Amino acid sequence: MLSLTGASRAGVRWFILLLLAVLVVSCARVPVKRPDILSGPSAVPMPEKLIPSAYRPALDEAEKALAEGDYLRGLRLYEAVLEKEPPAVVSSWGRFRAGQILVALDRPREAAPYFEYVVEHIRGEAFEEEAVASLVRLYRRMDVPERINTLAKDLRYRNVPAAFLVRLFQAAAAGAENDEKWEEAVELYVEMLGERPEDEAQIAEVRVRVEDIIKNKLDPDELERLLLLFGRDYPAGYILYRLARLCDEKGDYAAAERYIKTFMGQYEDHPLMEDARSLSRSLAERLEAEIRTVGCILPLSGRFASYGNRMLDAIVLASGVFDVSRETRVRLAVRDSKSDPAEARRAVEDLVFDENAVALLGPLESRSAFEAAERAHHLRTPIMTLTQAQGVTELGDYVFRNFITADGQVEALVDYAVNRLGVRRFAVLYPDDAYGREMMFRFWYAVATRGGAVEGMEPYEQDQTDFSKEIKRLVNLEVGKDKTDIPVVNFDAIFIPDSALKARLIAPQLDFHDVIGVRMLGTNEWNVPDLLEGETDYLEGAVFVDVFFKDSNAPEVTDYLDKFYGAFGREADGIEALAYDAASILIEGIINGGARTPSDLRDWLSDLRNYSGVTGMTSFPGNGDAEKQLSILSVQDGRIVQLE
Repeated sequence: MLSLTGASRAGVRWFILLLLAVLVVSCARVPVKRPDILSGPSAVPMPEKLIPSAYRPALDEAEKALAEGDYLRGLRLYEAVLEKEPPAVVSSWGRFRAGQILVALDRPREAAPYFEYVVEHIRGEAFEEEAVASLVRLYRRMDVPERINTLAKDLRYRNVPAAFLVRLFQAAAAGAENDEKWEEAVELYVEMLGERPEDEAQIAEVRVRVEDIIKNKLDPDELERLLLLFGRDYPAGYILYRLARLCDEKGDYAAAERYIKTFMGQYEDHPLMEDARSLSRSLAERLEAEIRTVGCILPLSGRFASYGNRMLDAIVLASGVFDVSRETRVRLAVRDSKSDPAEARRAVEDLVFDENAVALLGPLESRSAFEAAERAHHLRTPIMTLTQAQGVTELGDYVFRNFITADGQVEALVDYAVNRLGVRRFAVLYPDDAYGREMMFRFWYAVATRGGAVEGMEPYEQDQTDFSKEIKRLVNLEVGKDKTDIPVVNFDAIFIPDSALKARLIAPQLDFHDVIGVRMLGTNEWNVPDLLEGETDYLEGAVFVDVFFKDSNAPEVTDYLDKFYGAFGREADGIEALAYDAASILIEGIINGGARTPSDLRDWLSDLRNYSGVTGMTSFPGNGDAEKQLSILSVQDGRIVQLE
C-alpha cells in the first residue's frame, strides 16, 4: 500500500491546483474570428466626400470601434446615427455598414432589411453595388433565391452599371440551376445576355448552358412557356427544334412536323438547320404512311342520343370502312359527349393528347359545341362543329361549322319568295319560344332588306293546337264574336317556323278562316314524310328549304343513299347527310389535300371552295361557316319536289 508523507501530500495539492488552473485557462471562450468588413473581400471605403461634416465624428467613432474588433459597439453607434434621420447618403451608408456588421455577427435575417433599404434608394455609389452583392449572398444563405430574380429584374430599371447586372443575373441563374429550377435559369441567363456582356468567352459559356438546359432538362410544358415568352428571339429556335424532337420521340409526327416547319420558316441561318432538314425529311416519310385520326364528339347517350347515333352511322360510312375496294389512312376515334359541355371539353383533350387527332368532328348541342370549339382552338386542332348555335365559329380560325343555319334558311327562303315568286307582303305566325322569336326577327329583317313588308306577326304557345285567335288577328277579324265578317288578307305569303306537324295543323285552319291563296313558307323541319300524312290539299304550293333532298337525281345523292341503306338497312335523312359531308370533307383534306398536320388542315379548309357533296356545293369563305346553296322544295300534287 502506497503511503505519503506530509510533505508529499502538500506537493500533490499544489500539483492539483496547478492542473485545475491550466484546465480553466484552456476552457475559456476563444474569440470567434469574424469576417473583416474593413479590409476583407467585401470591404468598401466610406464615401467621405459625400458625408456632411456634422456626421463625420459619429461615423469615425463607429469605424474606430470596428477597427478595434468591437462590432457590437460599432453597430450601436451606427444605429444611433440612423435614429437621427440623417440625409440620404448617410442613411444609406449607415444601413449598409449595419448590415455588414450583422452579417459578421451571424445575424443574416436582421441584416437583409438594411441592405434592401440601400438597394431601394440606390444612387450609383460604390458601396451600393456591394450592398446588392451582399443581399444576393444573404438570399442564397436564407434559401430564398426567388428574391434574387426579382431583385435582378428590378435593378435593370435603376441606376446600376450594366456590368454589375451581368454578374447579378449570372449569379441568379447559377443559383436557379443549383436548385434545379431549369426554366427559371434559362430565363435569367437570357436576361443576362440582354445586358450585352463584353466578354465573348462569357457569352459563349452562357449560351452553352442555355442550350444544354433546353436539350436535357426541360419538359414540353416548360419549353412551350419559354417559347411564348421569347417569341422569335434567342433561344426560341433551339426550343422549337427540341419540341420537334420530343414529339418525334413520342410518335406524334404531325406535331413534330408543325414545330420543325415553323423552325425552318423562321431561322434560315440557324446552327441546327441541317439537323432540322434531316428531321423534316424523316417526318415526311413517316407521315406519308401514317394512319391519321379524326376524333368524333357526339351525344351517344342522353337527350340527344338518337341524333348522335344516326350521325355516327353517316360518319362511319364516310370513313370508308364499308368499302373493301377503298384503302384509307384515316381512323375514327369516338367519344360520347353525353350532351354535357364539360364532357365535351374533356373529349377534346383526350382525342388531341391521347389519340393524336388531326381534326375533330362535332358536337351537336349548342353549349357542348361552344365548350369543345373553344378548347380545340386553344389546342390548335381544327374542329368541324355540327350545330346551329350562332357565333361558334367566331371563337377562332380553327373552328368550322358544316350545318344548316337559321340565317341561311331565312335568306334563301325570302330571296326565292321575293325574286322568283314576286311576293312583297308577308305575315309571320311563330311559336313563342327562343327559336321562334329568332326566326321571326331574321325573317322580318330579310324581307325589309329586299324591299318587302311584314304586315302582321302573331306568336302562339308551343303546345297550342287551335290557332283561330292568332289567324283572326292577322286578318283583322274581331276575336270573340260569333259573326260573319270578311277577312282582310293583306299578305301573300305566311312564314311558319315550326315543325311539319304544326304546319299540317295550321294549314286547314287558315282555309277555314278564308285565308285563301296565301303561300305557306317553312324551314327544313318540313322536309319530312310526316308533312304529307293525311290531307295535303291545304299544303299545296308550300315552299321550304333544306340542304338535302333524298329524291334528287344527283349522282352523289343516289350513290350515298344506296350505300347508306346497304350499310344500315334504313334511309338517310338531312342531318345524317350533313354529318356525312362534314366527315368526307375532313378526309378529303387529309388524304388528297396534302394536310398532314392540324394547321395544314386548317389552312386547307379555309381555302376550300365548291366541294361537291350530297348536300350540294360547300365552301368556307373565310369565317369558318359553310356556305351552301340550299335546295328550294315545294309540295306539288301531294309530293315534295325540288324547285331549285
